[in-house]
Amino acid sequence: MWRRRVRGPLVPEGTLAAAAATQGLVLDTSQLEAATRLETMAGQGIYLWGPPGRGKSWLMDTFLAEARTSRTTRTHCHRFFTDLHAELNLRAHDLDAALDHMLGDAELVCFDEFHVHDPADGIFVDRLLDALFRRPVRVILTSNYPPRRLLPNPLFHSMFEPTIHRIEQALAIVHVDGPIDYRTLDLDTPRSGFAAGRWMTGDRFSDRREPGDGDAASLSIGIRTVVARAVRPDLVWFTFDALCARPTAPSDFLELADRFPRWVISEVPGPDRLGRDAAHRFGSLVDVLYDASIRTDFLAEVPLGQFLLSRHLPVDAERMASRLSQLQTTP
Repeated sequence: MWRRRVRGPLVPEGTLAAAAATQGLVLDTSQLEAATRLETMAGQGIYLWGPPGRGKSWLMDTFLAEARTSRTTRTHCHRFFTDLHAELNLRAHDLDAALDHMLGDAELVCFDEFHVHDPADGIFVDRLLDALFRRPVRVILTSNYPPRRLLPNPLFHSMFEPTIHRIEQALAIVHVDGPIDYRTLDLDTPRSGFAAGRWMTGDRFSDRREPGDGDAASLSIGIRTVVARAVRPDLVWFTFDALCARPTAPSDFLELADRFPRWVISEVPGPDRLGRDAAHRFGSLVDVLYDASIRTDFLAEVPLGQFLLSRHLPVDAERMASRLSQLQTTP
């Protein structure tokens, strides 16, 4: 049986604004409101939603760092769902047993980039939230969508409405909608991780040695095999089609991200050649590389601005554009 938790505030009021000040940051009005709601959190938890780049993840991570408990779990939804499916397979699909193993004695559980687009995911999320909300934990979710816009497909949305109602009943819904996408600001700070990568076109990537025939390697990911143009001590090199034109999944990208600290993705197509399914997989790939903080160079047929004009961008195109905008670009 889980231990009963103390239900008081986990951080003193003013903590997040003070933490921002130590980093030379000033919280905008929307962020200050969200900070206050986090600091005075009562009940099961908080659902932070709003456009990309408005500081939702920063608020959650800073709250997590300052919380008066060490029993915490922080994960990206792609990663959590992948790991949870693996645990369910090991534990005869006993969801409570799988969560016991993954969450242990956690009293604060944080999920970044929560979303539901697929009906099968909707059924799984319903079971997960039901089990999670029965546990004595605080929950923080960040999302680009309000609960009412989860699983927006009109053919399936009604079946997810009870889950939406459960979210709205259990969590305080907080809109973080400041006017600035902070990822687009050219801050005078050294670039690292994903933001240290580049979006390059034409002969602008001549500093990269092209792979030779002997550099190619087949990599196993789960039950699939993907061919890399090169596997070197300092990077792995894939073509866009090798990763996105085939039936790959976020779990495949997560496994590869764990194995290689720096990437090159070449032959990224322009809008005329970008298919809908490939665009969806590319969006998931960008999410994984960004969240894993992996420096990635994209060698593309067209400049980033032109690529983002495609009519076949993924459902979460706004988030993908916000993340790609952090890259150094060439005309």
